[in-house]
Amino acid sequence: MGIILRAENWDTSSEEYTELSAASTAGATSLTVDSTDGFAVNDWIVVGKEGKEKTEVVQITAITVTSTLTIGAALAYAHSIDDAVRKLPYNQIRFYSSSTETGTFSLISGSATTIDYENATGETVYNHLDGTTSTWYKFTYYNSSDSEETAVADSTALQGGYALYCTLKDVYDLLNLKEEIPPTSQVLLMIEGRTKLFDNETNSTFISRDIGSTTDYQYLDGQGVDANVYFLGKAPIISITAIDTTTSTPGSTASWTTLTSGRDNDYILTKDLGMIEIVDSSVAPEDEPQSIRWYGVWGYSFTPDDVRLAVAKGVAMDLANSTHYRSLIRGAEGFDSTQLMLWQKDWDNIVQKYLRDQILIV
Repeated sequence: MGIILRAENWDTSSEEYTELSAASTAGATSLTVDSTDGFAVNDWIVVGKEGKEKTEVVQITAITVTSTLTIGAALAYAHSIDDAVRKLPYNQIRFYSSSTETGTFSLISGSATTIDYENATGETVYNHLDGTTSTWYKFTYYNSSDSEETAVADSTALQGGYALYCTLKDVYDLLNLKEEIPPTSQVLLMIEGRTKLFDNETNSTFISRDIGSTTDYQYLDGQGVDANVYFLGKAPIISITAIDTTTSTPGSTASWTTLTSGRDNDYILTKDLGMIEIVDSSVAPEDEPQSIRWYGVWGYSFTPDDVRLAVAKGVAMDLANSTHYRSLIRGAEGFDSTQLMLWQKDWDNIVQKYLRDQILIV
């Protein structure tokens, strides 16, 4: 399973911009645009609206007069007249890892990933198959043509056990601020704090977390709620790799029986509740400590949109309430201090929504 890494896409809002003056077809190797001013051979460009399907990254290989951009790879998708074309200083994201937060971060082999501007969350995702929850990560923006790269030292280190539930852009958009004020490193720490707080208040996790091997077994006692119904202590469940039970008495070496899922086999899994019903009484555990063990993947396969927005509002509240940034934010266009109360209410409501799901299973 590994660790799912997420990196915020490069913000192109201040980059050179033009639009298609004629529609293009899938397989086309040139673009007709309103103007080629500000664009050069070997520049990378984003074609299409960021966050929408069929937006793609291509490279300019030639410029003809003032209206035609020749590209190195054929378009994967058709694009409509007036679709956006933006210059992109970096076309890839590269991920780095270290065993400690302050250690040397080394490039993860094969991690260079084309920035995913189709992703509605504004993120590029990479699965580090050898990653663990204790591994520390950083990422950079990289231009694969001229090897230009942002500094690894400027990236905030985050541990594999935590993913951020919103992006910098989500927060800045709420407050109508530019990204350079306040410092992005400070805001990333705030997002990390609110991410952890949301997990704590809901007793859940809104990414996928891997209980990944026989050394990571989660143990339960054999006390079923009713008719051999057991809660695994995690919810929702994405997948179960193994569930074992034992009828051995405490103090003796446990003899484990591996269960098979299915109504006609040993147990039925209800993923949303993190609940199993053992239908084969012969493998039901004794009512003793640590008589059930399991491992697999739990949490959400992606961060729900309402969680994403709630965390962004939480960070926006933290910034607006901070002594250091209050005057700056109050002077931002569109900021209304009464909005803080609404954002707090939204946070509380979303927490309660997911907390209620958890209450059902305790």
